Amino acid sequence: MKNFTKYIFALLFMFGQAFNASAQTTSLISDCNDFVSGPTAWPYVLVATTLADGAASQASQTFTMNVTSLPSGGANVRVFKTTANGGNFFGNAVALTLGTNSITVSAVTFDRAVKFQFSSGGVEFDALSLNGVASDCVDPLPPPPTSLISDCGDFASGPTAWPYVLVATTIADGASSQASQTFTMNITSLPSGGANVRVYKTTANGSDFFGTPVALTVGGSNTITVSAVTFDRTVKFQFSSGDVEFNALSLNGVASGCVAPFPAPVLFFSEYAEGTSNNKYFEVYNPTSDTVDLSYYAYPSVANAPSNPGTYEYWNDFDSGAVVLPNDVYVVAHPSADASILAEADETHVYLSNGDDGYGLIHGYQSSYVVIDWLGNWDGDPGSGWDVAGVSNGTKDHTLVRKCDVSSGNTDWTTSAGTDSLNSEWLVYPQNTWTYVG
Repeated sequence: MKNFTKYIFALLFMFGQAFNASAQTTSLISDCNDFVSGPTAWPYVLVATTLADGAASQASQTFTMNVTSLPSGGANVRVFKTTANGGNFFGNAVALTLGTNSITVSAVTFDRAVKFQFSSGGVEFDALSLNGVASDCVDPLPPPPTSLISDCGDFASGPTAWPYVLVATTIADGASSQASQTFTMNITSLPSGGANVRVYKTTANGSDFFGTPVALTVGGSNTITVSAVTFDRTVKFQFSSGDVEFNALSLNGVASGCVAPFPAPVLFFSEYAEGTSNNKYFEVYNPTSDTVDLSYYAYPSVANAPSNPGTYEYWNDFDSGAVVLPNDVYVVAHPSADASILAEADETHVYLSNGDDGYGLIHGYQSSYVVIDWLGNWDGDPGSGWDVAGVSNGTKDHTLVRKCDVSSGNTDWTTSAGTDSLNSEWLVYPQNTWTYVG
């Protein structure tokens, strides 16, 4: 399918998903049983605490609501609380606004009641919490696919030049603090002036150590491991900017909840062509009913005889923002390929295989990934090409089409290629067969 058509369908798909999610994750105040009845002018009330709660009622009391829609005449909220002498206090009415609305009533030294009173039940919201407890009137919103460091609650406050801090371990953790400490982040965007990370740790004699700042980079190569020691210590990773956007973050192997979980791998190679001149391409297939984000995939490669067999030589990311629509393919072609190939291409790549260059389809990032399918491999020079389905040099001067009964990738290229037409996962066609592309 051509790029423009895919783009339109992707927009429609994402709009539909957003609409469905919105319909399932909002509530009117009048439909939410967290609210009790109040006086005529303030008929909906959130009870934060009462005198019966004793000493707990003395703590600060907070409500937070993300408003998605207001009635035509607007709506207000006000605070009711009891005072030290047992009197009643009514705060000024505050207009609710679209977006985040929050009020905190300060702590006191006496038992009291605190309530938040609302003037209308026609207020729609998609998030509500009272003293940190989320309402069950709305399903929790899924985490976004990306987050800024400044928006992620995993980061604590730090010094002026390093205002965002991931606390890996502290001395209070005892023996577990002695283990190695690692953070990994896949960055999707950096502020215009860039950003740095550095290590802070305590030493055996209790002193402070500050590591050399390291520039963060776009991609998955942002990882630091602080080696294990034989004494209890503190380790922190300090960041110079909150404007770093990421779509994956883990600390000591625990994934952050600030972004959506890493999706399971589903794609696989479905076609490959090594034709005359620059008529080369490969395609990956999405066998699911969901749109797949290609930022979680890449296609690293080696050039014929790799200097370090078993390891990629060239890391190749898919284009930024690329997706594969449900039950569709994504075609990567040489930019000088035949017009009929380019008409189906979703992106171009100059360095495609001459038959003896192995490609892996990987799931993950450059710093941490697994190979989920192969076209050739990274294990060494195959000569002119790899044999496929009993065809000598099947990856050179041929087109390979995955058989219809193959529904997932194969991490063993030898098994995938097979030794004859029956046990191979591929159909081998003559050179310049482009009938099946796209």
